[in-house]
Amino acid sequence: MTEQTEKVSPLKKVRLSLEAGTSSDTMDLTDTPLYFEFIVGIGKGGMSPLEIQLMDKQSGDGLQLRLHRDELPALLDHLVFSFPYQPQNNAPFHLKLNILEIQTPDSREVVHAMAAMTSCGDSCCGHHHSSE
Repeated sequence: MTEQTEKVSPLKKVRLSLEAGTSSDTMDLTDTPLYFEFIVGIGKGGMSPLEIQLMDKQSGDGLQLRLHRDELPALLDHLVFSFPYQPQNNAPFHLKLNILEIQTPDSREVVHAMAAMTSCGDSCCGHHHSSE
C-alpha cells in the first residue's frame, strides 16, 4: 500500500511561500519569498476564497493569481490580518503561491488559532497583529 500524500483540507495546517510581481514571469515586487502559515477552514464564515482555491492541492503545488490590491481582502477574508504582503498601489500584480508543507496540527494549535480568530472580533480585516 502506498503512503497517502497530504492534501489541503479543513483543519490542516498549510505553509505557503509567496512572491509578487509585475508580470507572471517577473516576481519583482518581493525581494525574497515571504512565508505564510494558517489552519484551513477556521474562519467565522467558513473558508476564504483562497482556501477554496487551495483545496485538494498537495505539497509542491502552486497557484498563480492576477489581482488588484483592493481584491485582496475578499480573496483572503479572515486570513488578511496575517497575510505578509501588501501591495503599494492598486496596479494589477501577480501573486505566486507555492505549498511548502501540509500538516495535521495538534489540537492545541487549532484551539490557539481559533482563539486568535475570535479575539479580533469583526474588525480584524485590515489590522495587522504582531506574530509570536
